[in-house]
Amino acid sequence: MTTAHPACSATAQAPARRRRPAARPARRTTIALSAILAILAGTSARAEFTVFDDRAEFLAATLQSTTESFDSWVKDTGFHTNAVDVGAFTLSMTPGAGTIYNLIDAPPQKSNSTNLNGTTHLMVFTDTGIDLTFSFDQPITAFGADFKGINDEFERTLFSAGGVFITVPGEPVNLQLTFFGFTSDTPFDSVTFHGVRNDIYGIDDVTFGTALRVPAVPEPGSMAMLGIGLAGVAAARRRATRKAGQTASGT
Repeated sequence: MTTAHPACSATAQAPARRRRPAARPARRTTIALSAILAILAGTSARAEFTVFDDRAEFLAATLQSTTESFDSWVKDTGFHTNAVDVGAFTLSMTPGAGTIYNLIDAPPQKSNSTNLNGTTHLMVFTDTGIDLTFSFDQPITAFGADFKGINDEFERTLFSAGGVFITVPGEPVNLQLTFFGFTSDTPFDSVTFHGVRNDIYGIDDVTFGTALRVPAVPEPGSMAMLGIGLAGVAAARRRATRKAGQTASGT
């Protein structure tokens, strides 16, 4: 009778040894799902911009928008040293920005070179390594403004939204714009005017809000990778189910 005990022990331990390999497909399934999520995250992170040099066309491409005219500011207020909260966004500049310009210029205007229409506006001077940034309280997908004197004769200023650079419409020389705006399929919370060389200009009637756009769809290559990943998940699940059945039958 004592010889039966080792056999019983061996029989009791066998299912535990057989279960271990069955856990591996589950781990592979988890890895495959993680890869798919990474593909989708990478695809959705690519912003697509549409640029405008006409305000009417820009407004037609927005679902809702707000315009800051700065007319409620009746006193000159500099944003060259300290950030200034305008309401829905904050203005700030790279340390070392010029103190003669870079202010909310209320009438009477300090200079006609930035005066758009005789009303309060932003009087800006950017230079190499000196940037102006609009930081919004809430993410937006549309931004535009009226300008005077920006990018005249040379490409002096570059634009970016949420860290992604945007191509300015027009020729490389004499890029002066009276209006510039863009919409994005990906929300952003900041717009930066990057100084390439010295540029003095005025900004007024800043319009921002929600673009009349649908979210970007995955690119064909990403869709193919997604299909391969889903097929891998299905195969891993089939293998896990088959091995579980074999373990249960004792084969």
